[in-house]
Amino acid sequence: MNKLSSNLELFLEQQYCVSLSRNQVSSYPFVFSDLLNESKQDQILTNHATELDHPPLAIVGSLFAKRFSVYCMAALSSVSLFDKQLPVSPDKIHFSIIQQAQMVYQIDRHDIVSVDYSTSSNRKKSVNRYINQLYELLTTIIKSVSSYTGIHPNTMWSLISHNLHNLYLRLKERCVDTVFDKRLPYILEDRALLNEQNPDNFTYYCHPEQTEQYFYLRKHCCLAFKLNSNHGYCLTCPRISNSVRDATITKKTQR
Repeated sequence: MNKLSSNLELFLEQQYCVSLSRNQVSSYPFVFSDLLNESKQDQILTNHATELDHPPLAIVGSLFAKRFSVYCMAALSSVSLFDKQLPVSPDKIHFSIIQQAQMVYQIDRHDIVSVDYSTSSNRKKSVNRYINQLYELLTTIIKSVSSYTGIHPNTMWSLISHNLHNLYLRLKERCVDTVFDKRLPYILEDRALLNEQNPDNFTYYCHPEQTEQYFYLRKHCCLAFKLNSNHGYCLTCPRISNSVRDATITKKTQR
C-alpha cells in the first residue's frame, strides 16, 4: 500500500490524478459544467465511448460514475486529512479524458479553501456544509449523464457511494503510524457525517485467510465485464460469489 504524502499537492497527484494550476489557466479541455451543454456533453461522452471501444451507452454512463467518483474521493480525503476543501462547483473542475476513459483533473489552487476548524462544532458544520455542496455537484452530473446514456441515476449514485464508503473504510488503516495519525478523530467524525446523508448499507467482505483484504461489495455491477477488453468482473462485483472472490484474491497474492 503506497505511503500517503503529507504534501497536499503531491497527495492529490499521486492518489487521485488531480493537479493544481498555478496561473488560473487550465490546459485541460473540459469542465464539468460542459456536461450541461448539449454539444459539449455529446463530445465528452462520445470520447468516453471511443476510449471504451464503443460499448452500449449504459456502460459508458456506469463507468463514467466510477471515473467521476475519483474526484469525489479526492475532495473528501482533502477535508479529512488536510482540512482543505477542493472546489465542487462544476465550472471550477477541469478534466481531460485519457486511455480507457480514465479522467485526470485540474483545479486552480486559489479555489481551495480551508475548513473552519476554530472549534470542533464549527469544523463539523463546515464539513457537513461541504458534503452537501459535493452532493449538489453529484446530483447535477448524474442527472446529465443519466439522461444521455440511459443508465439509471440510482445505479450511478450507488457506484459513487460505494467508492466513498470504501475510501473511509481504508483511510483509518492508512493513517496509523504516519504523519496523519492525529487525524483519526476527524476521519471518524467525517465518516459519520457522510453516513448521516448517505448511509453505509453495503455488505462487508473480508478474505477468510488474508484479513488485510477487506472492502464493501457493490450493490450494482458497473458492467465493465461487458467491455471488449476482457475486463472480467471486479472483486467488489455483486455478480460473483464470495468463494470466487476468495479464490481470485488468493491467486493474485500468490503471483
